[in-house]
Amino acid sequence: MNSILGDHYHAPYSNQFGLLNETAIEDHAKRLIQDYDVRPTDPNITVSHYSGGNAQKLIVARELERRPSVLVMAQPTRGVDIGAIEFIHRQIVDARDAGIPVLLVSADLNEILSLSDRIIVMFQGRIMGELSQAEATPNASGCSWPAPPATKRPPQRSSETPHPPVNQPQYTAPLTGS
Repeated sequence: MNSILGDHYHAPYSNQFGLLNETAIEDHAKRLIQDYDVRPTDPNITVSHYSGGNAQKLIVARELERRPSVLVMAQPTRGVDIGAIEFIHRQIVDARDAGIPVLLVSADLNEILSLSDRIIVMFQGRIMGELSQAEATPNASGCSWPAPPATKRPPQRSSETPHPPVNQPQYTAPLTGS
């Protein structure tokens, strides 16, 4: 069922009365598992029993199989192993090469630099700058732009341990266009 989440009420996965076509669902899951190298290969296992990388590959497979007009990827490789990272990156590039506009949102600067044609750096909800891939280096991509003025935090209660705010740039990178 995880492989059709969001499409479960459409043909061929269900009929006009909303009854699920389990054969079509299982056949679809088997194809995704094979095409996207998801392990284990049992289509009856719920996604919660997969490793992080394989669960993420199944999600990427499900979304790409819908043939989106725009693909939005937010933190697509956060917390997954290196093999899954490489596979997911390859799928993102293949989608771009197939003409699907891709918007990649990531805090992983290396991911952004390796996948993006254009980079827009946002900080605290504001666009700080834009770079082409040729202009993008780790130093030019965010650390050199001034941050917007810090906002005041409400006073902390005495029982709270004070923590400084974490200010990490968010890199938003359209992979297509100029």
